[in-house]
Amino acid sequence: MRRVARIIVIAIVLVAWAIYLARSWDRLQSYPWQIAMLPLALALAAAMVYWLSLAVAWHRSLRVMHGTLLLVDAITIWLRSMLMRYVPGNIWHVMGRVYLAERHGQSRRTILASTIVEQILTLVGGSVAFALSLPLWMSVGRGWLLLMAIIPAGLLALHPSLLDRGLVLGARVLRRPMEPMTVSYGDQLRLLPWYVAPNVFGGINLALCLASVGPVSLGQLPALMGAFAAAWVVGYLSVLTPSGIGVREGALTLMLTPTFGLAPAMVASLLSRLSCTVAELLLVLLWQVITSSVGRRRFVQSLER
Repeated sequence: MRRVARIIVIAIVLVAWAIYLARSWDRLQSYPWQIAMLPLALALAAAMVYWLSLAVAWHRSLRVMHGTLLLVDAITIWLRSMLMRYVPGNIWHVMGRVYLAERHGQSRRTILASTIVEQILTLVGGSVAFALSLPLWMSVGRGWLLLMAIIPAGLLALHPSLLDRGLVLGARVLRRPMEPMTVSYGDQLRLLPWYVAPNVFGGINLALCLASVGPVSLGQLPALMGAFAAAWVVGYLSVLTPSGIGVREGALTLMLTPTFGLAPAMVASLLSRLSCTVAELLLVLLWQVITSSVGRRRFVQSLER
C-alpha cells in the first residue's frame, strides 16, 4: 500500500511540474539562457561546507548522548549513511548509520537517539532559520509577524518526550527493544545553533546559483538563507519522494519567482539541487582520500593540535 502511495505521489509531482512548465513555456523560451561557471563552482564549494557542517552537528548530538566516536569517524559514518537518503522512505540512512556506528563500538541505542535528535533539530533549525529571515521578505508584508510563531512552536517541538516517542518508533523499525533515553531540554537548546548554522551555507549556495543566471545583491542573502531552509523542510517532510526531489525545487521556485522571475528561479532551484548532490558525492570521495591510511593519521594529528 505504501509503495502504491509513493508511486501516486511521485506521479502527482511529475504531472504538476509538467503542467507548470507547459503554462510557463513562452516565458522560459524568451529568457537568455546563459550560466556563469565561476558562481556555480563556488556554489559547489558552499554545498560541500553545508554537508560538512551538518555532519559536525550530528557529532555534537552524539557527544550529548555520551557517544565516543572521534570527529573524523563520525563525519565518515554520517557522509556514507546519508547517501542512502536517495532511496525512497527517508529511513534507510538511519539504519545505515546504526549499522556503521555499531562496527565502531557504538551502541544502537545511542546512535538511534542521536539520529532522532538530529532529525528533530534539523527540522526545527530550518524552520527557525526561515522564520528569522521573514522580516526581509518584502512579499510577506506584515504577515511575517504571524509567521514568527514558527520559532516558539519549534522550541516547543524540542520537548524531550518527542525523543522518547522517536525511540519507540525506531525500536519498532529495527525490531529491537530499547529503553527511553531522555535528553534534557537545555541540551537540545544548546545543540540548536549547530543546526541553524548550516542554513547559512545553504543560502550561500542558493545565492551563487542565482548569481550564475542573473544579478543577486548581498542584501538578499539572508532572505535566500531562509528560502533554502524552508524548501529543505518542505522536501524533508515529503517522505514519499526520494530526498524530496521535485517538491523542494517546486517550493524554491514559488518563493523565488516574485523577486527574481520565473526562469532564474526555476533554473537556480535545479542548480542548487544538482550542486548539492554533486557536492555530497565529491565530499564523500574527498573525505575518503583525506582519512585513508597516512592521510588519516596526519589529519587526526592536525585536529588534535
